[in-house]
Amino acid sequence: MVVEHGADAYITKELQLICSAHDNQGIEIKDLLNDFSVRSGLDDVKSFAGVFDVSSNLGGDVAKVIRETRDMISDKIEIELEIQTMVTGQRNQLNVLAVMPLVMSILTRSFGDGSVNALVIGVKLFALAIFVFAYWWGTKIVDIKV
Repeated sequence: MVVEHGADAYITKELQLICSAHDNQGIEIKDLLNDFSVRSGLDDVKSFAGVFDVSSNLGGDVAKVIRETRDMISDKIEIELEIQTMVTGQRNQLNVLAVMPLVMSILTRSFGDGSVNALVIGVKLFALAIFVFAYWWGTKIVDIKV
């Protein structure tokens, strides 16, 4: 873990804490993993600690259970990354589309005669309100929590 994540990484320190508590104080690994899952607050860690606890109590193949749990968590992380990649593309499109009305407004202003009356101001304010609402709605659509 030190080579992969560095000596100052949170996971490295946690594993050192778990190993030292197991070696020096004789605390069972399942209890240390349960404590780590509570402190981390992560669902995947809680799930892993629960599976490890059950398999060690029932005398199952702990190595197989750990491999399967690791594979499930890896698949979940891979799916989350794919979803984030797709959402990022959509978010970028939304931002480009948000800028386009402003560009079009500047271009049409340069071609206009410069007259401003109450109707023009009212239409522009109405269009601005629709634009702000559409942008807000678009951000809600692309804001996907995984």
